[in-house]
Amino acid sequence: MSPRFRTVLRWMGAAALVAVPSAFAFGPLLPWSPVHPGYEELRTGRGRVLYPSGTPLPASFRDLDRMLAEAEQFHGYRAGSPVNVVLSGSWGAFRRSVPWIRGTGIGAVTLLTGDAVYITPAVDGIKRDYGEFLRHELSHAVLAQGGAILSSYRFSKRFWAYEGVAVWFGRQQAYFSQERFNALAPQAGVAKLLLEDDGAVDIRYRYILWRNFLDYIDQRRGRQSMRAFLQALNRDSSQLEAEFQSAFEGSLAETAAAFETAVLAGDFEPRRWEARP
Repeated sequence: MSPRFRTVLRWMGAAALVAVPSAFAFGPLLPWSPVHPGYEELRTGRGRVLYPSGTPLPASFRDLDRMLAEAEQFHGYRAGSPVNVVLSGSWGAFRRSVPWIRGTGIGAVTLLTGDAVYITPAVDGIKRDYGEFLRHELSHAVLAQGGAILSSYRFSKRFWAYEGVAVWFGRQQAYFSQERFNALAPQAGVAKLLLEDDGAVDIRYRYILWRNFLDYIDQRRGRQSMRAFLQALNRDSSQLEAEFQSAFEGSLAETAAAFETAVLAGDFEPRRWEARP
């Protein structure tokens, strides 16, 4: 072994000694770290919440266990691992933990392991209910813990189902109101946007569109059919149309068209999601 190569190895070893503890204390491994300088900790029966030292913890986070149980009831999965929630006090802290995510438009994110949730400063910035965003992410967390990581990743790209159910379960009011959705629907689109997602359309509108479509299906087909459909996608989302047909006895295109007719005629009324079988 050459002297230069030994020197490189020594430098790599020294860098690892510095990087690994730093990753636990300040970086991507923070949710699982026993050491978290700058954060206080709330432990619950099903997980824990890390939040910036010296700041009050929003009351919603104390309901972590109850919200998680509701998410499990809806999705039909048991989250076997504790859920670690990190309330990032700054964008710098968030980016150190999740360096692959850029921008400041995201309110929260759940890792595909299903046991780590980050809440960003955007939620406080727009003065929204933390509970809505926590519930949203717990939908993702329960689904992720109920499936393989690769399958969960593929499912996460089926935006209308994956994000729609999280917005619905979150009872989120942070996006467009129903009145604004109804006003924009004729121009922004309904059925076509469900079948061919268009990133140029405001994401806030699309979130409500997706939520409303799932609500529409649930009202007409029932919770058991909805659960079977979501679980099927969580196993393998490559057959979305076939799984939809199997769960709801009608094609996605036909159901989307019927939903559009109901929306444009003013015949669709969303309802508040409640925990029930």
